[in-house]
Amino acid sequence: MKIHLVVTDFIFRSQIEVAAKNAGVEIAFIHQPSDVQSEDARMAVVFDLSTVSVETVKFFREKFPAAEMLGFLPHVDGAKRESAEAVGCKVMSRFEFSKNLPAILRNITSAPA
Repeated sequence: MKIHLVVTDFIFRSQIEVAAKNAGVEIAFIHQPSDVQSEDARMAVVFDLSTVSVETVKFFREKFPAAEMLGFLPHVDGAKRESAEAVGCKVMSRFEFSKNLPAILRNITSAPA
């Protein structure tokens, strides 16, 4: 399973790339649903909710209804967290995501279909 990431922070992207490589996980950075080359039945999309709107998450959910959706954001943004969860996106703090990144990437790819 490839993990598609909607993350614009270039420094954080490089950290994600290193973690994915070390975990043996295939990733692709994208900006919009049309950037997805092929729809995998077990697809995952990860969002940096500090820079991505909930409308964007909702658009991805409509385009890929079976995809696993995970978002991260500053822990103080409770309203955005609730909005993202309401459209079917699991949400965690950026700190938690960063701290557990390799395990999170492995867990996403090893989750049963």
